[in-house]
Amino acid sequence: MLAASLARCTRFETAGTILFIEDIAAKPFQIDRMLMQLKLAGKLNDVRGLVFGEMLDCRRVRIRITRWKR
Repeated sequence: MLAASLARCTRFETAGTILFIEDIAAKPFQIDRMLMQLKLAGKLNDVRGLVFGEMLDCRRVRIRITRWKR
């Protein structure tokens, strides 16, 4: 919800806060993307702490890479 609100006009302040993150059925790469978006937007610069709550159904997804035939 936080990362999604970065594109909107909604502003939220994180300076001096403890950021608590929880999610349901998010894949690890989605959590990584969300954290990177927050970092690049400067929302993690002045955070006092970061707490990871439960990440229910957070599973590693195997990615199959195939080569394109020419």
